[in-house]
Amino acid sequence: MSIFIILSLILLQDAYAQNIYECSKSNPEDVCILRNVQVLSLADISSIELPAEQSTVQFLDGNIPDFGESIYEQLETTTNLTITRSGVGKLFVAPLLTYLNASWNKLTRLERAPQGDYGGLRVLALAHNQFDRIPNIKDFTAVEQLDLSYNAINFVNLNLFGRLQKLRTLDLSHNKIRSFDVEKGFRLAHLAELRLVDNQLQELDFTDWKLSQLATLDISSNLLLYLNGEDLHAAFPMLKTLGLQENQWNCRGLSKLIEFAQNKSITLSTSSPRQCTANRTSLQGICCLESYVNYVTLHSQWEIRKLQREMQTMNETLVQKLAVVREQQGAQITILEQKLSLQEKQIGHMKQHLLAMAGMIEDLIEELYLREMDEERERHQASSRQQQPAVKIVF
Repeated sequence: MSIFIILSLILLQDAYAQNIYECSKSNPEDVCILRNVQVLSLADISSIELPAEQSTVQFLDGNIPDFGESIYEQLETTTNLTITRSGVGKLFVAPLLTYLNASWNKLTRLERAPQGDYGGLRVLALAHNQFDRIPNIKDFTAVEQLDLSYNAINFVNLNLFGRLQKLRTLDLSHNKIRSFDVEKGFRLAHLAELRLVDNQLQELDFTDWKLSQLATLDISSNLLLYLNGEDLHAAFPMLKTLGLQENQWNCRGLSKLIEFAQNKSITLSTSSPRQCTANRTSLQGICCLESYVNYVTLHSQWEIRKLQREMQTMNETLVQKLAVVREQQGAQITILEQKLSLQEKQIGHMKQHLLAMAGMIEDLIEELYLREMDEERERHQASSRQQQPAVKIVF
């Protein structure tokens, strides 16, 4: 390598090291926008200069592969943080944040403070990243809006959201979700909006879902064939808006679903009118496939699943009742065993008492017998004295 090239590299490094990142002057005073920030080592962090007590900071169009905990040394008072299009692959979430938008990055994982209190975080936007599963969000219990759209998530266990009981909006659109797993009785008491647009769902079973406040559900652009209104109403009694377009609906099943929605005053959200393919029919702007055999098959499968669920519920109820009976019987048996043990002790005491009484009775009988023998001797002696003749002495 020539001396000229080496000197050029040194000069470039010196120029880069001297680069200072300050808030753009054209933005409001309460918002600090930092553009094209390059943080490739810990030494680069010191080049970020913020005004004192800066609560809102935005990193735009930079290169920060590891947005680690040390960066927050420059963000001591920041509660509203945006990091977009900055190549972030690993992100530390600071406990002081109330708003975090880390969309349009390369995120595959999140890091948290082990003992951190995340009770202030309300909004978490992680769209347009590279998550292939739901990240570890269980500690963000105060989050009200969660956006995980435009990732590569293929499976969702809804129980991972179980601790987010303040969650109001959940967006899982534009992923690769094929199925959901959920425990019976799953609840999110305040969830009002759920978006599942553009995934790979072929069927949805809402039997174990209990979202009492859900008002908006969008399941457009999936591979769904059939959905029964009874499942919807049981899971989402407050549902007001339903997105159904661009699926593989069977027309007869879709017709009944639309009728159910009308009876429940549920609005069907549809995109701009589009031409259905030649072999499909449009029902209220939603394309479907006419097939009676297909409908009978799908509806029969639903009826079978419904019957299976009812049988399972009956079985679980019976098991619970048997468990209660066993528990009650077990308690009764325990009480009886305690009573029996007490009675055995009482019988032991009674036996000892009876033995003592028997000894006393034997002593008493012996005493009475001896007295009777003494009295008999005295009577015999007295009788002998009375029968003895008087002796006369003659001189």
